[in-house]
Amino acid sequence: MTHVVRLWFVCFAVVTGWAGPAGAADKPVVALAGATGETGLHLVRLLAAQGFAVRGLVRDTAKARSQNGDIAAWMAADVRDPATLAPALAGATYAISVIGSRERAGSNNFENVDWLGNRNLIDAAKAASVRRFVLMTSGSAGVEGADPEAQMFTGRYWKGKAEDYLRASGLDYTIVAPGGLRNFAPGERGVWLRPRHQYTVGIVSRGDVAAVMAECVTNPACGRKTITIINSDKVKPGAWREALATLPVDTPDTIRGGAKADRIEE
Repeated sequence: MTHVVRLWFVCFAVVTGWAGPAGAADKPVVALAGATGETGLHLVRLLAAQGFAVRGLVRDTAKARSQNGDIAAWMAADVRDPATLAPALAGATYAISVIGSRERAGSNNFENVDWLGNRNLIDAAKAASVRRFVLMTSGSAGVEGADPEAQMFTGRYWKGKAEDYLRASGLDYTIVAPGGLRNFAPGERGVWLRPRHQYTVGIVSRGDVAAVMAECVTNPACGRKTITIINSDKVKPGAWREALATLPVDTPDTIRGGAKADRIEE
């Protein structure tokens, strides 16, 4: 860590009063955007249990702390404002984005968050020399053969642009592209991992998605891969870790889905 970054952290600690969790200085730092979302909170707990120091990037640190306590080191950052991201990513070892808009219009719309927000994060992560960037998008993001207007209307078009930007960034990366997110308990059903060109529409537990993302922060088998994920009784719970090594590294033929991804796997 450079002298400038160390000085910045000292100033941050003095101003905020944050000293970090016990032993945090010795732990690799994961900067997590979207940390207070439903999938993000699963990730915070999993990453902390794996021995990472989790830096939760949020717009309102007081709100994050009041609602979630000190499960992460909350840092003010807005993905729409690149100037806030350089200090938020400074010194981070890894970066994760689980941000996503639910709005079609306004400053928090799909374009500004799912595309431009992720682009800003990727740029900041690259400048900070993170070792890997893990991005959550959607199983059907940028699927070929789909109606472009429908893709833009739902945000999947913009998620696809963020995927392409990350692949071209030069960063080591993993893209995790889930089916329809649900809140049922993780670990109860099998987790089916496949490359995008073999994606079948389905649903998946947010906790299972978080588990795959947490594993892929450091697992070499995840590098430069786009991994779609749904729950399925066709595979055994827990078998997904072994499946990671069997998935192909991204190529033009594997990163784009086809129009046949239309059957829901229950």
